[in-house]
Amino acid sequence: MFSFFKNLFTNNDESWRSIIPILERGDEHELNSILWRRKRAPINFLPVTTFMLQKLARPNVAEKGLQIHDVWRKGKFILVVFELPWDGDDFKYSPLIIDISNNKVAGIMLPFNELHGIITNAESKQIGDLGARWALWTFKKRFDT
Repeated sequence: MFSFFKNLFTNNDESWRSIIPILERGDEHELNSILWRRKRAPINFLPVTTFMLQKLARPNVAEKGLQIHDVWRKGKFILVVFELPWDGDDFKYSPLIIDISNNKVAGIMLPFNELHGIITNAESKQIGDLGARWALWTFKKRFDT
C-alpha cells in the first residue's frame, strides 16, 4: 500500500512529452485539447491563452524542434524550460507549466488567468514556486557573467 503512495509522488513518467508535437504544430483546436480543466468546471479560455502557446510552434523552416533545456517538479506540476532554436530573441527560452497527473497545460510561468479561483491553494502554491524558480533562473541566465 505504501509503495502506491511512494510511486504517486516519485513517478518519473514522462508521458507529458506527448504534448510536444501538439505544441510544435500550433493548431488552435489541438492546443485547446491540452489545456488544463477540472472535469466538472468548463473553462472558456481567452484567445490570448492559445496565442501564447502558439509562440512555441515550430516554423516550417526550422531545422530543430522544441528542445527541452530543463524540467523542474513541484508536487503534481512540472515547469518545462524549452529552448526555441528558431527564436530571434537573444533569450531563446520559454517556460510551460504541465500537470503531470493528466498531461494538461496549466500555465506559462504562472497559472493561466482563467484558472484563478478554480485551482486549489495548494496547486496555486506549487505553480507559484515553479514560477519563482523560473524567474530566478532567468535572472541568473540573463545577467550572470
